[in-house]
Amino acid sequence: MKKNLVIVSGEIGQQFLSQMFASSDTQNPYDIIYYDEAITLLDKDNFTYHKFDPTSFSKISMLMKGEYFQALIVMDKRTDIEVTVSNIRAHKNQMRIILIDFWNIAWKDPNIVAIKSKEVLSNRMTNYLPDVPMIAQNVGLGIGEVMEVVVPFGSSYVYRHVSTIHQKNWKIVALYRNNQLIIATPNKMIQPNDRLLLIGEPSVLRSVNRAIKRQLGQFPAPFGKNLYLYLDIRNASSEATLAKISQARFLHQKFNHKLFIRVINPRDFALLEQIKALDNSEIVVVIDYTIDTSLEKIHADIELFNIGLIIVDGAQFAQKEYRKVLYDLRKPVLKLSAKSIEDLGEAIVSISSHSYVNRDLERISTAIYDVSAQLGLRITLFDFLQEESEQEQVIIEHFENLSAIFSKRFHVVKSDFNPIRSLRKRNNFLQCIPFNMEVLPRRWHSIFSTDMHKLYYKLDEYHQIFIPTKI
Repeated sequence: MKKNLVIVSGEIGQQFLSQMFASSDTQNPYDIIYYDEAITLLDKDNFTYHKFDPTSFSKISMLMKGEYFQALIVMDKRTDIEVTVSNIRAHKNQMRIILIDFWNIAWKDPNIVAIKSKEVLSNRMTNYLPDVPMIAQNVGLGIGEVMEVVVPFGSSYVYRHVSTIHQKNWKIVALYRNNQLIIATPNKMIQPNDRLLLIGEPSVLRSVNRAIKRQLGQFPAPFGKNLYLYLDIRNASSEATLAKISQARFLHQKFNHKLFIRVINPRDFALLEQIKALDNSEIVVVIDYTIDTSLEKIHADIELFNIGLIIVDGAQFAQKEYRKVLYDLRKPVLKLSAKSIEDLGEAIVSISSHSYVNRDLERISTAIYDVSAQLGLRITLFDFLQEESEQEQVIIEHFENLSAIFSKRFHVVKSDFNPIRSLRKRNNFLQCIPFNMEVLPRRWHSIFSTDMHKLYYKLDEYHQIFIPTKI
């Protein structure tokens, strides 16, 4: 058993003793020094009381002959606490001392743990700010590696299963709901107002907190902030280039974030002058006059300009090495088509017969709602499965929950016809596709696939957005 020394005075000392008395876990032996007549004591077998002034060197020296694990000091006068610490150190210079410090004393002793009362109180108040996560102060390192975050209505984490949330360098350990602790199993669904208990790298958890608090209308967050159009105009006509820029400017207006245009391999200088004329505080034109087919510039631009949405054309996305670069960036990619983007009416989502695809759809579902809301699109969920399945019901239920949260209806279309042919009969839409590794192989690998998302290229004449399943 570890013997502890406790020294108290004043009202705060009495409060500390009262909490010790109320705790059923205080089984170790305690020597308690007090000298206030007002201190109320409780007769417990493991508590031994000593009534004297701990600032008296001769009196405290008698107790210092014993072995103590640590000393806990709660006193209400600065001079008393400083003298008491000095008396203890005269006998035991390595023993750990934990004390409450009301005066912000600059303790230089590495074996003193000073609990700064003003800091503790201000931190406690800060925890009630809506955007600030609650950080465990007295567990682990106390630097933010243990965090509690409330999930608000409209969060991208609401009505998602724990298993669909990518957790790298962090973990959802448990959640609190209706004042009950619930262990976070893979199939557990997160609900509004749940308090998530997170453990991980502090910097990662801060990013997770921001992602959890994010609500509709903030896309392309949490992937980034601004839009990026990558223009290789070496073999492109002026008409095609200006059409892409026009579509990108429309998206810029809708998402209300800066648009960065990177121009490489310029040939037509009259066209170049038209592009340069667009440069202003909200549209930034960056021109590279060198002949370069490298995609390395994209990496640098994405980080430098805080890009959240990359805009490309079908010819660029058709190149395997290009798709791989975009996939590695972990950013949404909007692939333009020749159709008018201003005339888009709906966002298309296809339920898959493959469970991993449906899990990915759940992961990107909030982003789909966000994009649709900002572009003014209705959401249509296509179900081409021949037989009903549990996965089908799960994904439909998930979209129903999101529909209630965001007050945005969606429509389910059940069809037994060929999916590609069915969709080609529709006028204009934005196809929403999980940006996973299944998109990367060359086209001939998926010729006989039954997965609609692997066959995305068969709908090249429509606009498509590829949303990463991992950030």
